[in-house]
Amino acid sequence: SPLIMSRHKPGVMYLGGNFVYRLTDGAERYQVISPDLSRNEPGKTNTVGSGAENYGVVYSLAESPVRAGMLWAGTDDGRLWLTQNDGGKWSELTQNLPEPIRNQWIVRIEPGAQDANVVYVAANAYRSGDDRPMIVRTADAGKTWTNVSGDLPANAPVEVIREE
Repeated sequence: SPLIMSRHKPGVMYLGGNFVYRLTDGAERYQVISPDLSRNEPGKTNTVGSGAENYGVVYSLAESPVRAGMLWAGTDDGRLWLTQNDGGKWSELTQNLPEPIRNQWIVRIEPGAQDANVVYVAANAYRSGDDRPMIVRTADAGKTWTNVSGDLPANAPVEVIREE
């Protein structure tokens, strides 16, 4: 489960599960700040392995370093979400993602360091046998996306992305 410190609010942390939680007071208090962001369809994920992969959860969680209250959440069952008011309202951006990233495991979200509307998303489709690197970038807070996988090797899935 992702656990991140707020870049804007000292003493505040965010934790991802099926929901996003805001932790305060040394993590003694918490508040649910999202609906269930997963598809909430246990057992519907096609996997081979331990079985832990069968439940949708927030797998990647990131806060904009530029804009307070702007959080991005990506799930292991392929959903991408954005809140711009610290969890007051969440917008699903999954359908805006281009193929083949749409509905794949969102493994990393990297908000832009200079512009709050810029974010990078890395996805992984190994569960469906697709090992291509999948990296996209938006400059308009998730309305449109551009593939930035470039010339990475064809069978090299990406787990982490960082903005330079």
